[in-house]
Amino acid sequence: MQTRKNRKGKQDEGNQDNGSGKGEYQVDGVNIPVKEGSVVRVAPAGKRAVRNTGDQPLVMLCVQYKAAKPGSVNPSDGSILNEPVKW
Repeated sequence: MQTRKNRKGKQDEGNQDNGSGKGEYQVDGVNIPVKEGSVVRVAPAGKRAVRNTGDQPLVMLCVQYKAAKPGSVNPSDGSILNEPVKW
């Protein structure tokens, strides 16, 4: 069983997206079971580690981005287009 060491961010938060396999993601001492399709969001200060608990490789994608400050997110940044979608 492979385990990654604890780490935490400085400014970035992240989404851990599980592509395949199964394991556990630990955030601030809380174990969260993960499997294909799981997504775990972690705030910058969250102490985190991951381990594989299955017999297949645990494949995860980590997407990191700057954490938003309260009030800094602009919900009107996008707009709904009044046009048909062509597939």
